[in-house]
Amino acid sequence: MNRLLGGAVALGGLLLLGCPNPQNYNLIQEPRYAGCGSETIPDPASLAIRSSAALKHVGEVSIASFNIKFSKEIERATAVLLRNPMLREADILLLQEMDVEGVARIAKALDRCWVYYPATRHPQTKRDFGNAILSRFPIQDDHKVIFPHLGQFGRTQRIAAAATLLINGQAVRVYSLHVATQIELGPQRREAQVQAVIDDARSFDGPVIVGGDLNDYRLGHVFKDAGYHWNTR
Repeated sequence: MNRLLGGAVALGGLLLLGCPNPQNYNLIQEPRYAGCGSETIPDPASLAIRSSAALKHVGEVSIASFNIKFSKEIERATAVLLRNPMLREADILLLQEMDVEGVARIAKALDRCWVYYPATRHPQTKRDFGNAILSRFPIQDDHKVIFPHLGQFGRTQRIAAAATLLINGQAVRVYSLHVATQIELGPQRREAQVQAVIDDARSFDGPVIVGGDLNDYRLGHVFKDAGYHWNTR
């Protein structure tokens, strides 16, 4: 069983003081958004059929991760993705801090199928805040992994978006995660958030790819200790 860790690590954080409690989305399957390009396809079975026309065979799988702060400046972010060949041609693109409109706009520009789960309605922006997976491969199924421990100040929830992709005839589980910042939670609680992904992946009998924003480079060791290959180290 192959395990692979990759993704962007961003140091720093956002301190939220005196904010009202956020609207955290505590249901495993709701809210959920999915589609191909700018077309939304809510039904998972229909998404699997629609995305089956996507790329199925490739020699190597390329993966990129992009945290677009509060899903702002989508036009500028899209230009960055289109301008860089490695990003533009990535088979799998993992996004964090997104709302559904931003995901759909980027998916349309890149011609990718996608699934998106918001973690919370962020108290600072009053907009959804979550993770997405954009794929050139067929999306067979998807779900959300809710992380333990709310942020210390904004009380916001963190999650991972998970999707099973069909790559070269092999089902592969992919996670786009966003761990709390070092200001929001201490190291043990952030490790527990990472462990939630590792625990969820144990139920999947096949290759697993994990990427996203760890907000702390050292958390990669938790995956490494669990048997993952740390390709971006």
